[in-house]
Amino acid sequence: MKRQKVTLKVNLGGIIQGNPSLLSWWKRARRPDGKVKIISQSVSILDAQLFEQLMAITKSGDQIEICVVN
Repeated sequence: MKRQKVTLKVNLGGIIQGNPSLLSWWKRARRPDGKVKIISQSVSILDAQLFEQLMAITKSGDQIEICVVN
């Protein structure tokens, strides 16, 4: 199966320390009928160096750019 990579500008919901640590994000999306829907997701942060960098330079509510590969 071919992997898909999507780059999104999203709002940072929070970073949760743990094993693995989690990054939660949300984004407003407009539906075809014109209504706005909030999409949210949490993803694991497996790279310890990336986790430390995120903790140092971001806070909840910041707009960030993420790449999701599935």
